[in-house]
Amino acid sequence: EATNNLMPEEGFPTNNKRRFGRQIIRVAVVGDMLVIWTVSGIFTLSGYSLVTFAWGQLSRKYGLRNPQALASDGKVAVWLDVNNQIRATDGQRITEPDLSYAIRPDIASITHASASIAIHTVGKRNYIMLADGGASKIRIYDLDRKMWMPPWSISVTAIGAVETAAGTWSLLIG
Repeated sequence: EATNNLMPEEGFPTNNKRRFGRQIIRVAVVGDMLVIWTVSGIFTLSGYSLVTFAWGQLSRKYGLRNPQALASDGKVAVWLDVNNQIRATDGQRITEPDLSYAIRPDIASITHASASIAIHTVGKRNYIMLADGGASKIRIYDLDRKMWMPPWSISVTAIGAVETAAGTWSLLIG
């Protein structure tokens, strides 16, 4: 814990708090960083000790409205940003163009409150699955082929890749 008033500004203050100035929507570990999403921006905390902690800002324009509209596997995080685009980050940079470029018109009116995202692996195949509760659709992005598949018409309120037994991951749809 910080007990020294001479600590550099990158370290936590002596009361181990940092005033953030906005509501935190979601936090996830991505790579070797803690990534913090708000509606108006994305921030990072890197480092392994009080001496090496450093705060950063990853974006001022790509925020997050719904904590369920973000998934992370520890290496990458994928989310539905405030601009109705699906973005990904490795903690260092954000994908450009967005992953949803090909389906932007389809998700232009997505309801953030009823959206959720999962990263799901089946065998050696990797997918991003966007549940659009307002349109009763699941949109599937094949990460290996870098393409969107035809949507599934399913009444859905939530989606998630969940470890149901040790080493067994299942796609759950609610």
